[in-house]
Amino acid sequence: MKLRAEAQSLSEADDKDSADEDGDRLAEIYEKLQLKGSDSAEALASKILAGLGFTKEMQAWPTKFFSGGWRMRISLARALFMQPTLLLLDEPTNHLDLRAVLWLGEYLCQWKKSLIVVSHDRDVLNTVCNEIIHLHDLKLKVYRGNFDDFESGYEQERRENNKEYEKFDKQMKVAIKSGSKAQQDKVKGQALLKAAKSKHKVKASHDDDDRAPFGVPKKRRDNSVEFHFPEPTELTPPLLQLIEVGFSYPNRLDFKLQNVDVGIDMGTRVAIVGPNGAGKSTLLNLLAGDLQLTEGEVRRSQKLRSGRYSQHFLDLLRRTQFSIC
Repeated sequence: MKLRAEAQSLSEADDKDSADEDGDRLAEIYEKLQLKGSDSAEALASKILAGLGFTKEMQAWPTKFFSGGWRMRISLARALFMQPTLLLLDEPTNHLDLRAVLWLGEYLCQWKKSLIVVSHDRDVLNTVCNEIIHLHDLKLKVYRGNFDDFESGYEQERRENNKEYEKFDKQMKVAIKSGSKAQQDKVKGQALLKAAKSKHKVKASHDDDDRAPFGVPKKRRDNSVEFHFPEPTELTPPLLQLIEVGFSYPNRLDFKLQNVDVGIDMGTRVAIVGPNGAGKSTLLNLLAGDLQLTEGEVRRSQKLRSGRYSQHFLDLLRRTQFSIC
């Protein structure tokens, strides 16, 4: 914008004494604008913003009009628009709806420069990545392919590693049982020699990249977390029903839900999808009883107990109840 403003100012100048200097400067500015691709910049920015869910009207709004989640999208759009040599993305899909996630995956597939992404979205990793770097046991290891390829390769390595460990452990138990220190040292020596040979092969095939562990076999354990939930009491249907429900906000004349019918029974699994602003959270709030219907009827089982986690759940907690260390 500054370069364009300066170019316009120089073009409108009437100072004949500095005409040559202005002409040289103007040529320099036009060259810089051409290098920056200024003619296509607005179209590129509009394409990226539209892909991330911004309507034409929203693209004209000041940033201060947007919520935190939308500002994160703006930051993502800015990073994509810059077209850096190295693009670093840390959980880029966290604040995106399904349509924006799909668009981002397709866009990044066409990315011609270097990209490093941290994500818990398996589909994105499978769509975008051709190498996976695994951080495990204070080591980094590179796997060729997408996330599915990494997972199968890692699982194969884990089985082979644990097979070697079980063999070593069995031999060591026999040696310990015999009470022979020499036999124990022999088993350890054989394991170390085998590890050294394996390490040498890996070095030779990976340009001296040290990727093989050197030492006696150890059982590979992955961290796991288990949750145990009590079985809910079987309830007769209907658990929860919305019948010809309508709802509108007093200050939102552009938004209204009408003729909504929803039925939920034991074992029901429902996903609500749609663009931002379509009313997904509003529908959940109606189901939870946090909003009062303007039309229709809601029926709930008297024994129904519900739990809820919201995208803005932290805002519902009193900050005096917890502290972050």
